[in-house]
Amino acid sequence: MEGLTCINQPVHFKYPKRSFGKKNPELRSFNPSWFKSYPWLHYDEANDLAFCFTCMAAAKEGKISNSKIDGSFLSAGFSNWKDATSKFRKHQDPDCHEEAVERKLKLPRETKDIGEVLSAARSEEKKPTTDSKC
Repeated sequence: MEGLTCINQPVHFKYPKRSFGKKNPELRSFNPSWFKSYPWLHYDEANDLAFCFTCMAAAKEGKISNSKIDGSFLSAGFSNWKDATSKFRKHQDPDCHEEAVERKLKLPRETKDIGEVLSAARSEEKKPTTDSKC
């Protein structure tokens, strides 16, 4: 997954089916409708695996700590389509995903560029004051 620059969410791809269960096996595959409910999902067509794009991007940039990383959505990939939605919900709740969202998506939007902050401060300094005490 190195070199990953954009999320992959193929809608018109023929997703391969996998067999689940021993007694009465069922064929299951990735469901592209999951992209709407879980916009962070990234699908690897070559390996039939799902990843968390947000966590992968944040980890690549060193924005989340290694102790909080969930390997199944970050490096190993996820493919248990039988329990997929419960695992997706479980993934987006813990510290790793929340921290990745905060540091990768929310923080850059809420944090002003240092140049903008300094420029605004300098403009304020240059304004003439009307409270002259001379």
